[in-house]
Amino acid sequence: MPITKRQQIIVSTFFFLLLLLFGCRDQLSQSDKIVNFRVIPVSLPENSVIYITGNHPQLGRWDPDDIPLTKQSDGSWSRAISFTHGTQLEFKFTRGSWPTEAVDHQGLEFPNFTLYVLQDTTIKIEIPNWRDMFSRSTLLSAGRLNNKAGQIELYENWRYHPGDDLSWSDPNYNDHDWEIINPLLNPNNLPTSGWQGIGWFRLDITVDSSLWHMPLALFMNQAGASEIYLDGALLYQFGQIGHSQDEEISFLEQNPRFIIFDAKETHTIAIRYSNLNWANIAELGGALGFTLILEKLNSAIEERISTVRSNSLAQMIFTTIPLTLALLHFLLFLFYPSMKENLFYSLCLIGFAALSYTNFQIPFTQNVQEIFFYRKASFISVNVALVFGILTTYAHAYKKIPKNYIFFVAGAVALIVWLFIKPSQLLNYFFYGFLGISGLELFRVVLSPSLKKEKWDWVIAIGFIALILAVVYQILIDIDIGSSLSNSN
Repeated sequence: MPITKRQQIIVSTFFFLLLLLFGCRDQLSQSDKIVNFRVIPVSLPENSVIYITGNHPQLGRWDPDDIPLTKQSDGSWSRAISFTHGTQLEFKFTRGSWPTEAVDHQGLEFPNFTLYVLQDTTIKIEIPNWRDMFSRSTLLSAGRLNNKAGQIELYENWRYHPGDDLSWSDPNYNDHDWEIINPLLNPNNLPTSGWQGIGWFRLDITVDSSLWHMPLALFMNQAGASEIYLDGALLYQFGQIGHSQDEEISFLEQNPRFIIFDAKETHTIAIRYSNLNWANIAELGGALGFTLILEKLNSAIEERISTVRSNSLAQMIFTTIPLTLALLHFLLFLFYPSMKENLFYSLCLIGFAALSYTNFQIPFTQNVQEIFFYRKASFISVNVALVFGILTTYAHAYKKIPKNYIFFVAGAVALIVWLFIKPSQLLNYFFYGFLGISGLELFRVVLSPSLKKEKWDWVIAIGFIALILAVVYQILIDIDIGSSLSNSN
């Protein structure tokens, strides 16, 4: 049988790529360098794991629990990673979170370790201690800000007392018998008395003279409502404190506020805080409390402006274009009712547009309940997009839609019902499994020409694959559906 022109093109392209691969093999091997990171911890809690995190995808892009090291027989921890010649690396070490970041002998965070990759090398670093294990007063200084890339999360040394008494804002109040706790209030790290819906948190902070009278940005990442007092004076009120769910108004300020410390060494921050919706948040595995973050003001403003611009542009593009295409395909369906793939594709695009809108709207939302609403809407939207994406491929590929669609429709409906009845972290795992199965099914149909009723239109196939990748990308953005509202950096 003679070789067709299309087959000739495929064979020629294959051999060209093969020659290109072997031709570049030596150059690639020369440009890839192996860096062996070796960490020697002076102390390490039992059952702990050491992670590396940094500015490169191979280092997890500052995700503190993405790239684990491997424990060696001599007690050190190491991992060999390949990088392109000339890569500039910045990195740190944690035990899986920023509150467990590696610190020096004085209990201060290290500045970013740096390496310019020029050759195969081994980096040996000794870790004297860990942030959550070192006992010292909370220090705020220009040097520490620089070590933390201009941002300090105040996790340690908070004292907590349940109840509500405005006299607890007084900096001279004796709080030494209060419980010391991380105010983030993860469900597995609550006060010994439990969380009763309202309480006070106090922190004595030592401010170096380098930051006296210097305005700093203040972020209050919280799941409830709060009042912030500095040295006894009310500084900010975020939301409305309540003693019942009807009274409380939760609020999440996403724009930077400012704070200025007077010319004295010791200051007291007192926070009156309520979260009466804590039971619902705990079921989702989210944190009940807050994280107070101080940052260089100019950097915080620039970052917020950048976030608003990028999210506004992305929201406009990834919402408007799918909606426009959805309208076009719906009109095509009205003119050609027999082509049901146009209707299915229109509904798929509407789901994707809703997914994009809700994801990119969250950074503009200041009501905590609205954030949960958008996360639920995002969850529903992606299931709609997946189901109708599968129906679109079925309608285009088969004369009669196979009964497989019942599994995917039932799966999506079950996940959505689960979301409203009793959401939990387990829901996320089932959803990711459903997402993976749906993606594999879409690829199977698109890439199986023997199953088609007619020759597959590869322009449409590429469009479907692009849509799948876009949906997966949105899911990765929103990977914490139903999880903590806290922000770690």
